[in-house]
Amino acid sequence: MNRSAVNRILQQTQHFFARFDVHLPPFAHFSPSAWRQLDRQPWQEVFDLNSVGMSRVRRR
Repeated sequence: MNRSAVNRILQQTQHFFARFDVHLPPFAHFSPSAWRQLDRQPWQEVFDLNSVGMSRVRRR
């Protein structure tokens, strides 16, 4: 899957969410370069998946 296909799917998903008034957290819209420039402390919960229970998710 190339980047333009991914971008198209992301745009379609954003339009779908908007139709049903679904709001994602701010970090859902950060670019990879924005993530690298962030102060990690306010977003530590996102980086530390154990704090949100991801360690209990069964992997296949």
